Amino acid sequence: MIDQLAKRYGQIFHEIRVRRCLTIDQVRGGLDASTVSRFERGLAMISTANLIALLHSAGMSGTEFFNIVGALQPTVIERFMDDIQLADRRADRPALQEAVQVLKQNTEGSIPAQILVMVVNGAITRITVPEYQFAATDQDRIADYLTEEPTWFKLEYFIFNQAVPSLSAALNLRLYRNMMRSFAANQLPDYTGLVGSSLAKLAVVWLRQGDWNTTYRMIHDAKQYLAGANSVLITYRAQLIELAANYLDARDGDYLLAIKTKLAFFQTVDPAIYQADLRWLRLLQVPV
Repeated sequence: MIDQLAKRYGQIFHEIRVRRCLTIDQVRGGLDASTVSRFERGLAMISTANLIALLHSAGMSGTEFFNIVGALQPTVIERFMDDIQLADRRADRPALQEAVQVLKQNTEGSIPAQILVMVVNGAITRITVPEYQFAATDQDRIADYLTEEPTWFKLEYFIFNQAVPSLSAALNLRLYRNMMRSFAANQLPDYTGLVGSSLAKLAVVWLRQGDWNTTYRMIHDAKQYLAGANSVLITYRAQLIELAANYLDARDGDYLLAIKTKLAFFQTVDPAIYQADLRWLRLLQVPV
């Protein structure tokens, strides 16, 4: 069931698009026109990443939009992050370099600024920023900051797309369970891509730490939660994570062959998923 907030998002985006004399085809990017149309009519939800992409195509920042709908009071970090993402989409290197300098000057004692260093490091590959690992004493404050409502928008727009690699294993597990509970409660098909990418990123964290037990438990839980989602792609991504864990544990060629078979499937049906999974598998030094 689509909540009232999501309906309001779609209706306001429609008003913005019409007011700017833009067609759906001009703003839809990689989305189907029918998906955008249903979103505008309050009949479907889309991922926040897709919403931000639509807004950018319409010449509007996410911060400006959220101010209009009154759903969020953007923090400094959210405004800055949105500016960075918009600059990245425009390949505005001077703006990105300036952002890096601002971050470097404002990381001491500021949790949001510390998170932003990691955001730029993880999201903007054309600029190198020294990797930042959060101190254990900061984890509780970070947890409070990252788990503000509304959960789905925080998780999708920020946490799992940007923050997972730099958080503690315990906080990763907490956020993972929070996300999976939300997905199980809503069973929204538009979120299956988020679930798949989230699982992949969390798997990278735990596998790099050699934490096989947590990895396997995560996969088992995910399969239970996703059983009713009727998503072959998400089921296959969970299987791919499990195969990667088995390969790294046993270095067995049969597991590697199975991984390559799964990748070949994704390369055929969804090149974006294929490229994303290829990146994290190589990050784990799986020879694919």
